[in-house]
Amino acid sequence: MSSLAIFNQNLPTYLANTQDTLAQTMAHGFSSGQYNRISLKGGRFHLIENGTVVTTSRAAFIDVVIVDAQPNNGRIYFDKQYSADEKIKPACWSSNGVTPDAPIATRPTIKIHDATPRAVNSCAECPKNIKGSGQNGGRACGFTRRIAVVPASDVSGTVYTMDIKAMSLFKDDDPQNNLYSFGGYARFLTTPRNGLPHGISPSAIVTRISFDDTESVPVVRFGVTPNDGTGVGGYLSAEDYATVLERRKSDAVVNMMKASVAEVLDADTDKTAKTTSEASTAPQLPTPPAPPAIPASEIAAPPAPQKVKRIVKQKKIVEEPALMENHPSVPAEWKAWATTPGVTREQVIEQFTQHFPEAVKPVQREIEVEVEVEDEVSVAPPAAPSVPMPPAPPTPPVAPTPAKRTRKKKEDTVGAAPVAPTPSVDAPTTGGSSAMAAALNTINSMGLDDYDD
Repeated sequence: MSSLAIFNQNLPTYLANTQDTLAQTMAHGFSSGQYNRISLKGGRFHLIENGTVVTTSRAAFIDVVIVDAQPNNGRIYFDKQYSADEKIKPACWSSNGVTPDAPIATRPTIKIHDATPRAVNSCAECPKNIKGSGQNGGRACGFTRRIAVVPASDVSGTVYTMDIKAMSLFKDDDPQNNLYSFGGYARFLTTPRNGLPHGISPSAIVTRISFDDTESVPVVRFGVTPNDGTGVGGYLSAEDYATVLERRKSDAVVNMMKASVAEVLDADTDKTAKTTSEASTAPQLPTPPAPPAIPASEIAAPPAPQKVKRIVKQKKIVEEPALMENHPSVPAEWKAWATTPGVTREQVIEQFTQHFPEAVKPVQREIEVEVEVEDEVSVAPPAAPSVPMPPAPPTPPVAPTPAKRTRKKKEDTVGAAPVAPTPSVDAPTTGGSSAMAAALNTINSMGLDDYDD
């Protein structure tokens, strides 16, 4: 069902003169405590309340009403790789995508022209905001946007936050199948229509959030819930719409929108304990006897490795701001101040970074530096003392061969029994052939379950 079908219905009278601008708020940017939230871990919708998963839905979608949305795309940077066994907090984040909210001690650093490092003062100058600084040619610092939603079946129920990541924010849209990125959905809602010069507020309709089954990581799509019996679709009633607007002004929702990304962690608290494999029950071979022990006094301690220092040349990428005093965003009085005698370049860069970050763009430069490295050289240990081998057992004596006596007419062998003649019998031959059967091991293919995000 096309997402346009809902707007072919009769427009509710309460929407005729509405001043609700949430759709515009959502579209902006697309041209400490724990909060109730929705996690997408493992490609499932997990409803988390007070840090505990209360419901896990294996459905492909959920129907919600969007109560509120942050006005800007935020940023979030992790300096450690994701681990399913560790709850990793971000090192830096920004609620507006312009200036970092993280403490100075954990922010990424840049080196100014004299190679002195300092914490970044804006997202524009951050080296983690450069394409190629992350995996697969992306940015190490990702985009994020938070919304607040309620279940469409109960707009008076629990409000949940949901942090939307970059692939869900910007992926290409599929209007024919009612599948949009968050940015595309916002643009779709703000499109003027008959009776709706400012578009339709997402708080007046039911939104379907579904998983994108073409992606290997949890990515969600947005669309208008169809009124076809598969969900609670269509416009909200006037009473429900008024309830949603009141909830948007509540302290709980206001605090959700103001909370930093570090305060609302998208991670479940329940961890599945790792189990150890059972011990093997295969029969054990008898343990061979131990060799004779060498007295401790005869064992020499291995020599400590020797440390050798050497100087090597290494190439290093440094970033320094490229000052654009004539940038159109810099007012004339600031340009005059920048050229005043006595004002240093460092002072100009610092002030422009704070007030006109677009005029100070980071530039990468490759330099060669000499670095002193220390190698450890191992020294061969002395030969271990030889272990005396036990003496070989004595060889048993060999019995002497009896002597022979002869007589003139008769030969006799003393001490030997007469030997019976051996008849000449042909040995029977065996015929036929044996066949070797080939064993075929069949490996059953196994389907891998969802990974944990």
